[in-house]
Amino acid sequence: MENGNLYTYGPDRNLLVDLQAHEVYQIQSSSDLTAVVVKSNNTVACFAGANQTMLANDGKEDHIVSALPPTQAWGYEYILAGTESPNFQDIVKIVATEDNTIVDVDSCTHKTFNLAKAFDYVEDPLTCGGYAIHSNFKIVVAHIRIKDNPGMFFPFPTSIFASHYTVYVPNTNVGAHVSSVILYAKTNDIGLIIFNGTLLSTSGWSPILNSEWSYKSVAVDAGLLNIHNNFKKSFGGHLLVVNAFKLSVMNLIPAPYNTVSPLPDMVQGLCPIITVAVTNADY
Repeated sequence: MENGNLYTYGPDRNLLVDLQAHEVYQIQSSSDLTAVVVKSNNTVACFAGANQTMLANDGKEDHIVSALPPTQAWGYEYILAGTESPNFQDIVKIVATEDNTIVDVDSCTHKTFNLAKAFDYVEDPLTCGGYAIHSNFKIVVAHIRIKDNPGMFFPFPTSIFASHYTVYVPNTNVGAHVSSVILYAKTNDIGLIIFNGTLLSTSGWSPILNSEWSYKSVAVDAGLLNIHNNFKKSFGGHLLVVNAFKLSVMNLIPAPYNTVSPLPDMVQGLCPIITVAVTNADY
C-alpha cells in the first residue's frame, strides 16, 4: 500500500524509494521475503520482523524483530550450536551472494548444497549440537528456532570473531542459571579462555564433525561477564536468555565495541516487515 494505492511486487520487480535523512520506509508482506535485495546510494539500516508469527504452526505466537547484516558483514565460515532444550527445534537458512555458490555443512553428517543463483537459499534442520558451514563465496546464515517461542538471529561469521568480549546478562526474574553463553573455539584453543577471571574448564566442550571447532554451553547468572583468550586467539559465541515468556538470542560483540550489553534481541520471523532507515545525508 502506497499513497492509498495497492501495488504488487514480484520477482525481478524494483521499487525505488526517495528518502531524506532519518526517514523510514516500511514494506509489509504475508510471504517470506528472503532474497529481497535492498540497495542504496548512501548508508541505511534495515530491520526485519513481525508483530506476531507462528513459525512452527503450533499455536505459539511472538513479536520478533532483527537488524539485518549488510552484505559486507557476510562471510565464508560459520559455526553454530543447536538449542540445548527439548522445547526448541532449530533450522538453518543459508543465502548465497554469488552464482554457483557451493556450501559444505558438517553436523551429524556431511552435506553439500549447490546454490545456482545469487540470493538462492536453502533450509536445513539443525538436529545435532554442532554445525559448521563453509562456502566458496560469501553467504549469510539465519539460525531459526521453530518450536515454542519462535525466533531467529544472524550468527557472525568466524572472520568477525575476537579474543575479548564484555557481555551484560539481563535479569530474567525466573531464577538463577536460566541463561547461558554458547562459546565456539578452535579445539586446540579451548584451554585458553578466561571466564570472569577463572580459566574455563576444558571439560564439557563438544567437537564438531570434520571441523577444527568445538562448542560449549556455560550457564550464567544476571550481571556483567568478561570473557577473553589469554593468548589473543579469536573465538565466538552467543548469549541465550530464557524467561517465562520468550527465548532471546544475541551474538557476542567484541570488546571494546560493546562494554555494556550485547546486541538487541537478534530474532526475525517469516511473514516479515522490512524497514529501511536513512542514517545520514539526503538521497
